[in-house]
Amino acid sequence: AQAKAQIETTNEAYTVLQSLPGSYAASLTNLVASSGMKVEDIAAETGVSSKTIKGMMKDEDRGSYESLAYVCLSLQLHPVLSGYLIERSPCKCDFRNKGHVALHEALCHFYGHRMEYIHAKIASFVAE
Repeated sequence: AQAKAQIETTNEAYTVLQSLPGSYAASLTNLVASSGMKVEDIAAETGVSSKTIKGMMKDEDRGSYESLAYVCLSLQLHPVLSGYLIERSPCKCDFRNKGHVALHEALCHFYGHRMEYIHAKIASFVAE
């Protein structure tokens, strides 16, 4: 039953991905809009400034891997969608950076959790 649910969730994410525009900024804008969240709420949850998020959505600010990963986590994006955004963004994961590895793991495994939980998991991973 769990495997079937995972397949259905992945198929739903893939359907959303197929409807996204090709550009990073337009896709991010679309996903933020469809989430129903306000940029200011995402900023408050993530610690990424609303100015940076708005700049990323307008393709005026490159942001950083950390900024984009936290926005994806705040939006609770399935890894198919966060991977799509990161792949198209100027931001890349540096797997030699422990903080980046922690964010990558969070994007893959904790995407449906609340930000407080994710921040705690990332902090404990980086502290070890």
